[in-house]
Amino acid sequence: MCSEGMLASRLARHREALILSSSWRRGSTRRLLSCERPAEPKAASMLRRTWRQYVHALESDPLKVKVASAAVIFSTGDLSAQTLVDRTELRSIDLERTARMAAFGCCVTAWVHGWWGTLEPLASSVFCPQAQRLKNTVFKVACDQTFGAGSFNLIFFMQTALMEGCSANDTLDRLRAQWWPQMQRHWCFWPWFHLGNFYHNPLHLRVLWQNLALVGWSALLSSVNADAGAPAAGPASRANVDNCNSARSSETRRLTLPASVCSVPDAQQ
Repeated sequence: MCSEGMLASRLARHREALILSSSWRRGSTRRLLSCERPAEPKAASMLRRTWRQYVHALESDPLKVKVASAAVIFSTGDLSAQTLVDRTELRSIDLERTARMAAFGCCVTAWVHGWWGTLEPLASSVFCPQAQRLKNTVFKVACDQTFGAGSFNLIFFMQTALMEGCSANDTLDRLRAQWWPQMQRHWCFWPWFHLGNFYHNPLHLRVLWQNLALVGWSALLSSVNADAGAPAAGPASRANVDNCNSARSSETRRLTLPASVCSVPDAQQ
């Protein structure tokens, strides 16, 4: 009986020791994990969660998400240019101009979505994107900065002129006067930007990064225009501005820079 009691006592003490050891190990593991992974700030956690939701929506319905994002981005860019660069008071903001830029952003983003969706498999058929990644990227940039950029600027000048109330003849005159100088300014920045954009970013995120670059570049262009006085490009361009609605001509004048200024228009690809 005595030996059985002693054995039972030893077993009970051993069980208690095991329980205490297990509890200590669990507590140590929690403390170790808490030291290795500190709590993430609420703002960073919210941004991370928002980004994941955006990417998920972009993969589920890319065209709608890109168009909606473009409307927000182009509107924000134009409002920033009016308030921060042009020093326009809030009650004097030209909301029609903002709506025109948002409409252009939606239209051209839908076009770019289709164009880049066609360009990607075309480039992959010429250069393997895994084995010849750099050549594949250079090929895409070359195609995009000829056909793509030319079409982009064509859409920009035609749509903005027609939405400002210009006639068809005035729109064509403006296009002839401004399209080629604008292409020359376009090539000073955007080919180099898209080398990085096409090389590093997946297809579904490239339009977003392009539109984000447009916001900053439009503000920079507005500052350059203000310093340069934004003179007209020539007699044809001045006639086009006079023939259009005078209340809407300020946006057109901001898009004409001297030939010596190497810059990009408010809306560039």
